[in-house]
Amino acid sequence: MHYDKNLHVDVMATDRKHAEGFLAEIRHFIRKHNLYRGKVLSFSQKQYGGGIEVHFHKLPRVDRDRIILPEGLIERIERQTIEFARQRNKLLEAGRHLKRGLLLHGAPGTGKTAAQSSSLCSR
Repeated sequence: MHYDKNLHVDVMATDRKHAEGFLAEIRHFIRKHNLYRGKVLSFSQKQYGGGIEVHFHKLPRVDRDRIILPEGLIERIERQTIEFARQRNKLLEAGRHLKRGLLLHGAPGTGKTAAQSSSLCSR
């Protein structure tokens, strides 16, 4: 089976603003209901049939005080995430996008996944 990964939507309306608003609403619902958003995934080769399996993992919640990072790092992460999110309305009014992310880097076993699933990131 072959399928096209791209979807193209054409909208016709008597007013361009209505069409643009409709497309903006579709984009909003796509982001809001994204199946993969905020999830931890792993992939494996199917034993039979040659396809790829997607596995969703539920991570335990880790309290902020159990995360051990260099001094000041959690505060820097919070400034780039929580404090940024608090300015949401001002940024949207200024026409700025809110797409942000963090790339946690380090050797295995250094707590990147624990930091991601902590209360720090889920406030």
